[in-house]
Amino acid sequence: MLKFGFEREFFVMKGDSVVIPSHPIPRDGVLAEARGKPDACPIEAAYSLLAEEHRMRGWLPEGLTFSEVPVLKVSRELRIKSARTAAKGLVHYQNLYGHARHRHKQSEMTAGLHVSVTRSREIFTEKGSMRVNEMFDYAQLVRRMDDVFFKEIKAASRRPGFYEIKGDGRVEYRSLPNDIDIMAVAEWLDSNVKHIHGSW
Repeated sequence: MLKFGFEREFFVMKGDSVVIPSHPIPRDGVLAEARGKPDACPIEAAYSLLAEEHRMRGWLPEGLTFSEVPVLKVSRELRIKSARTAAKGLVHYQNLYGHARHRHKQSEMTAGLHVSVTRSREIFTEKGSMRVNEMFDYAQLVRRMDDVFFKEIKAASRRPGFYEIKGDGRVEYRSLPNDIDIMAVAEWLDSNVKHIHGSW
């Protein structure tokens, strides 16, 4: 069985300036980070993310907003300040085509929509049954999504082929910009990926 999850990054803005998210806004460095609940139905998973984003907007202090702009200039001083309070840790993502980073300038940061896919199956032991995550042919999924959403990826100064394998067996596709139509992504997954078996 496949499960899908969505995570979207935002810049937090005070007027025209990027600011560091403050508690209780979840964050990844300079970026705010909304996470939906995983579901076997990609459309349900997408609505879960939208619900979380709605909650997070209610947590924003007056005068601050979330920006769905996928690329913005962020000063070195702000990055350093963020790193002092929330270390991001080691970089674990990879790229199928050998790209080290997106096409943005050194002075810019990108914000994305990440799509997690997990394949699990039920196994039986002497103590009963349990579900475990297993690997699947994620390279085919990454390539297909690169092709389908090529225009959106390019328009946001991003590169195709970025993914990360998480410690629990999830595969996270990381090439989509945060301003992409999440329902279009969910509907494509629902029509083209949800029912795939075999090598997937």
